[in-house]
Amino acid sequence: MPLSILFVDDEPQTLRGLQRLIRAAGLDWRVAIASSGEAALEILNRQTIDVLVTDLNMPGLHGRSLLTEIARLHPAVLRIVLTAEADPHDMMSIVAASHAVLCKPCPGDRLISRITRAAGLRRFLDQADARALVSGLPNLPTLPRTYLALHAEMERAEPSETRIVAIIDADPPVAAQFLHVANSAYFAPRAPIQRTLAAVRALGYDIVRAVVLERGIIAQFDPARLPPSFDSLGLWSHCFRVAALARKIATINGCNATERDAAFTAGLLHDLGWLIVAANRPVAYQAIAKAPRDLPAAKRADIERSCAGATHEEFAAYLLGLWGLPDMIVEAVAYHHDPLAHIGPAIGCDGALLAVHIANALVDADPSDPLRGLDPGLALHPLVTTHQAEWIAAAQSLQT
Repeated sequence: MPLSILFVDDEPQTLRGLQRLIRAAGLDWRVAIASSGEAALEILNRQTIDVLVTDLNMPGLHGRSLLTEIARLHPAVLRIVLTAEADPHDMMSIVAASHAVLCKPCPGDRLISRITRAAGLRRFLDQADARALVSGLPNLPTLPRTYLALHAEMERAEPSETRIVAIIDADPPVAAQFLHVANSAYFAPRAPIQRTLAAVRALGYDIVRAVVLERGIIAQFDPARLPPSFDSLGLWSHCFRVAALARKIATINGCNATERDAAFTAGLLHDLGWLIVAANRPVAYQAIAKAPRDLPAAKRADIERSCAGATHEEFAAYLLGLWGLPDMIVEAVAYHHDPLAHIGPAIGCDGALLAVHIANALVDADPSDPLRGLDPGLALHPLVTTHQAEWIAAAQSLQT
């Protein structure tokens, strides 16, 4: 079934240009247009729309209000912002209400790629067999209470540092781990951080939220009920190192702050699926663990699906998608072993997915061949040829 796209912009010339772009690309997409937010809502009430691409600064119903209404009334619609408006005071609410934000002028191939990627991820998350598989697992984690309280506070128009600190300190195990992370060599504090408030200010809200989420998930699993071969401490250590390195690589690649923090969060959660498999399919986990670690991604995925019904990436991404985490994070978790299967060869330098894939390959890599774990299709990619020495140096600096 062809993808259904709704473009919303108050400038007729922009709408005509977007229609020409889709026709010229030869895409079998059904395109609808609206010149206002009100007209867009009328179209959404009459027909099924898969993807909305909207401007922000329009007369009448502003783009921010349109996004909020669509999220409430039509939550299944993918919401992409395409705008020249870049008021930093608006960006937090815009990012929270949308799945992607692109700035005008935006190259046509980049817009098409972003729509295709978002739609592909949504199809992955909506697979009926994936829903049935995950819903049938007896030991699935839920969103931790501390994370929910923290998220609600951080989404306020004016979050309170005092309330954020109180929420973290009310969960002593999380608070202790949080201070441990803030004082780690990966964040290189100038002096020891001993108070939660100082840690919050040093790390920033998104990293705080990521650490609290990861700690809260792990706390829901009883180590005594996991297979003897499952190494919980090793999993946490690996995920944290991947997260820290992914953030550094995202910086090297020219990513913005939102993408850098998404790379950290995705890195921290990228192997959550192993915990889900170990807790729910222990026999399958032990069978998978016996497979050689250096198998090609496709072969490894076949073994995981044969033993457990899905790969560890698929289990984790589906759960994170159900929880409503941003697509950028879910995408990086879902495809961190095989990025080209999702986004093709034209990877932009703004990808959390690419940063997590590279970091996962470099962490614990053989020093004699540190890039061996990279997707072979990336060998001639400009980012690899330009930045690989910086990536390797960053990985080495985090190991010292």
